[in-house]
Amino acid sequence: MDGSALRLTIARYFTPTGRCIQKPCRDRENGFEEYYAESHNRYFNGEMEEEDSIPFVDTLKYITPEGKIVYGGGGIMPDVFVPLNSDKNLDFYYDLIQKGLIFTYAFEYTDSHRNDLLKYTKFEEFNKQFEISTVLFTDFIEFARKKWIKESTEEISYAEERGQKS
Repeated sequence: MDGSALRLTIARYFTPTGRCIQKPCRDRENGFEEYYAESHNRYFNGEMEEEDSIPFVDTLKYITPEGKIVYGGGGIMPDVFVPLNSDKNLDFYYDLIQKGLIFTYAFEYTDSHRNDLLKYTKFEEFNKQFEISTVLFTDFIEFARKKWIKESTEEISYAEERGQKS
């Protein structure tokens, strides 16, 4: 076995208020290519780098039972916008993303540290308290090395500096 894996999702996922989080896929005859070109268009419109560049159709406005404003049209806008980083010093990071190693490591870490992670009951709590220690970071880099990712010392230092909490 070469260690390959496939994670296939065929289900639809819904929020507690019953809204589907996936954008509907158009059928092949009526815009299938348009559906797949959307990411490309979003990138060139600046939507992946600036939250203010994301257009919302005001006529599809919906207010949740808790009073939060959300918009229809398919898909959801996350509560925390994480922009695409266009820094050219991140080849190592992009290599990790392309090979799915961050997610793979996160799944393995979660499986092996589930009891430690259960103490966090809300994302805000986890985000504020969970620290990526030097040991954890080093373990991740070693994991990447085993998957034949060549890191650069400069990029690792850059990642460590950016990851430190202020």
